[in-house]
Amino acid sequence: MSDFPFGFSNRDDDPERKPGDESSGSGANNPFGFATGGPGGGGFDPSQLGQMLTQLGAMFSSMGQPGAQTGPVNYDIAKRLARQQLGSSVPPVSSGAQSAVADAAHLAELWLDAATTFPAGATKTVAWTANDWIEETLPTWKRLCDPVAEQVSGMWTATLPAEAKEFAAPMFGMLGQMGGLAFGSQLGQALGQLAK
Repeated sequence: MSDFPFGFSNRDDDPERKPGDESSGSGANNPFGFATGGPGGGGFDPSQLGQMLTQLGAMFSSMGQPGAQTGPVNYDIAKRLARQQLGSSVPPVSSGAQSAVADAAHLAELWLDAATTFPAGATKTVAWTANDWIEETLPTWKRLCDPVAEQVSGMWTATLPAEAKEFAAPMFGMLGQMGGLAFGSQLGQALGQLAK
């Protein structure tokens, strides 16, 4: 039978395949045809898949533990993912960088004093490392993200019919935790990029 369904074909009798052409990623070591790294390989990296599954396992294992983060966003996961993006070596802020930040803030204050009637809002100037920035700005991110995440997670259950709500009531807690994990992982990716 030469007409295989759903786009499958026997690679040995494919008329468009040239002898010795293994660029499609198929072969004895790759029976499903997934392309792996390298030129023209599609960019699939098995080590990244392993890291992703490890992170997913860590998220699921922390779900039922006492003292685990509850709420619309899992900020523990967000901090962990953001710090993973930064890597293990974040250099400390040098004294030269600290004075440069203080000078830049002072210059901005001088310019704003002449351009606006508002009083200066800053009382001190601090230079942070990327890890410090994640830690110090997290309370503000909580104030910004919690209302949005609560509305989105509330919409999952608000649109269900009454019969479905009664049937799925035991699962709502798990859905809330899964939503918190999803929001936390998205926030962690964004914070890691911003911190860089």
